[in-house]
Amino acid sequence: MNTRSVRLAATLLLLLAAALPSAAQTTLDRVKRTGVLVVGVPEDDPPLAFREPDTGQLAGYDVDVARALARELGVRARLRPVSGTDRLAALIDGEVDVVTGLTHTEPRGALVAFTEHYLVSGQKLLARAGTIRTHEDLAGKKIGAVIGTFSESCARERCQVSRIIPVDDYLQGIEALLAGEIDAFIADEAILVDLLAAVRGRGFEIPDLVIFEEEYHLAARKGDAALVAELDRALGRLEKSGRLAEIRASWFAPQEEVAPPAYGAIVRKAATRPRYLGLVLRGVLYPDAAVDLYALDGRYVGRGQVTRVLGDEFYLDVDPAIYDYVRPGYLVAMNMTREMALDVLLRGRNALKAVEAESEAAASGLQAEKEREALEKLRRARELDTLRERSRISIQGDRARYFFYYRRNRFR
Repeated sequence: MNTRSVRLAATLLLLLAAALPSAAQTTLDRVKRTGVLVVGVPEDDPPLAFREPDTGQLAGYDVDVARALARELGVRARLRPVSGTDRLAALIDGEVDVVTGLTHTEPRGALVAFTEHYLVSGQKLLARAGTIRTHEDLAGKKIGAVIGTFSESCARERCQVSRIIPVDDYLQGIEALLAGEIDAFIADEAILVDLLAAVRGRGFEIPDLVIFEEEYHLAARKGDAALVAELDRALGRLEKSGRLAEIRASWFAPQEEVAPPAYGAIVRKAATRPRYLGLVLRGVLYPDAAVDLYALDGRYVGRGQVTRVLGDEFYLDVDPAIYDYVRPGYLVAMNMTREMALDVLLRGRNALKAVEAESEAAASGLQAEKEREALEKLRRARELDTLRERSRISIQGDRARYFFYYRRNRFR
């Protein structure tokens, strides 16, 4: 073999040696080498994944999980928006390494490999608080569902004692619920959490009743067993450390229907003890809401409860023990910490003082009016007494004349 042949053979061997590792390289190898895990996430499925209205950045539960998994693998996550119609194609074509938000079905299982689940959610209901607790409570109820969705088919299969009302979209469903046209609205719990936030403070809840339970997985390409195994181990570490639970709680923890902070001021006593009339200064006060009362110098006075709201005026019943100590201008605070209340007293003292002054002026005016009314009543009473006396004298005269005439003519 001549020198030229030897050199050619050596070159071919070097090229083959360089090509073999590349051909054998797995997705996990590439991810480790490049330091990037490309994750396909939806961009219109809150709170799983969506774009922040202000920044346009991707956010949501899936986004946080994807980043946490990437950190566990020692790499960073590169997020790529995918839709429900192209996510599997993007995965199979190699545009992404994994996709989030998939439920495990037999047809999908034939195309892709699934990790362990990272979220357990399900089909639940949004309804008026206290109206639905068990399946028996569904009898005769009108349940709204977005037409053509899994939620609709699930409702028809599992809520046969109810009347299913198809709606075009989630907005129409919420509007129907608010208008009382339906008794409940069915959807994935992840979606309902977001919808509940939109109607907070209006007496709605997501009951514990589960219509259908679902598990969400990440999906990788068939043959990427090493990547799936590594992701499963990462999920296990996140679950054990409590980090996955923290992420879950930040997006799916049951939310109390707490109305935003609001406050007003005492105007005057009402006709019924221990009720007061107040004026709303900021926010919205709700009937039956518990409130705290503060004096203008910052002293905590006690508790009360809003009984009725009429425009920017409201009535509240205070603790009977403090009824005689409440004064016009006192701060009425709903869902506010003491620090928030003191800040309002500091910044809004002029407004509260104005209410106090106006109330005192009104009270003085009312007192003057009462005094004028009292004098007028006294004058009218005297006139009435005079009229009554004249009437009495007149009646006596009539009687005297009558009896005198009667007797005189009878005994003549």
